[in-house]
Amino acid sequence: MTLGGCLAASRAVLVAGGMALALAACAGRIWRDEADADGLRLHWYTGKISIDEARAEATRYCLERGGRAELQDEFIDRDVTVARFACR
Repeated sequence: MTLGGCLAASRAVLVAGGMALALAACAGRIWRDEADADGLRLHWYTGKISIDEARAEATRYCLERGGRAELQDEFIDRDVTVARFACR
């Protein structure tokens, strides 16, 4: 194999490995799509994570900003729950 072919193959393995690692890291966890000083919005798979775990995540986030987390709304759409927390 040429050096160029070897480098291309190495890049492909790194990209595939990185994508697999990213997917594994998100599986069953809580993720954010909005976050600022006023609060955050969290998403999680309803069957894998409880509202209590999401509340703990929001509490950690708000405490870092000198506030406390307050649940504003929660929406369950089939297997995904979305909740918005305000930092007060």
